[in-house]
Amino acid sequence: MMIDKVAVLRKVVGRYMMRNFKDMPLTGDQSRLLFVIKEHGHSQKEVAQYLHISDATLSVRIKRLEEAGYIIREQNPQDKRHSTVRLSKLGEEYLEICKDKMRHMEEVCSRGLTKEDHDAVLHMIDMIIKNMEDELKEEDDA
Repeated sequence: MMIDKVAVLRKVVGRYMMRNFKDMPLTGDQSRLLFVIKEHGHSQKEVAQYLHISDATLSVRIKRLEEAGYIIREQNPQDKRHSTVRLSKLGEEYLEICKDKMRHMEEVCSRGLTKEDHDAVLHMIDMIIKNMEDELKEEDDA
């Protein structure tokens, strides 16, 4: 079954990442948060929505990264209840190291695949994600 294969893939990818990121100072969740801040928005609300986590959970994670010097949080001057986050110089440098490791992982995953195979896999994964998200949304709306 496809779900069995997805579960195995998730486990193998997790093992690979544990081994290749073990020397990194941040957790996988913290590293992913830096990626999301860099690529998908700077408001805490946008980031929380993208990660599908609560504002409270995100706030705790951001506070830790801010204290460690990886991100900078700034209050919105127009609305003090909202703040934006961006990567500090340390965060940017850390992200470049992560990107190099992720590029290598992408190369490992793509070995033996043609460009067409690679694109087809990405397309299928996108379709699976969309199908699952649509089903969840239908259930939430019911």
